[in-house]
Amino acid sequence: MRYINEINAFDRRMHRAPLSPIAQLLWYKLMQFSNRLHWPADFQIDNKRLMAELNVSALRTLITARQELIESGLLEFSPGVRGKPSTYRLISVEAQEIPDIRWSDDDAPDAFMGEVRED
Repeated sequence: MRYINEINAFDRRMHRAPLSPIAQLLWYKLMQFSNRLHWPADFQIDNKRLMAELNVSALRTLITARQELIESGLLEFSPGVRGKPSTYRLISVEAQEIPDIRWSDDDAPDAFMGEVRED
């Protein structure tokens, strides 16, 4: 994954199809965690640590946010068992998003400033 490209793609997606603020924060925290681990395909993290990262006290809040990411196609999840944390896999947002449209010189957003016509 390319960290900045993923963040930019996520931002574009949130403008088009926003998730709840806590689901967005969870996505950012999982990205940060994966980055610190040097981008493994899968990584493990326990609920208690994620709840602390999100500053929430209810497990239900974490589960709801996680489910939003799963349903949005941004996350794969395998529950852990006692003594073994859950496994997460981030799905590339960049790969799912339509690439930025590149403007020709004549169509650039500020090109209209170059020509002023009087009525």
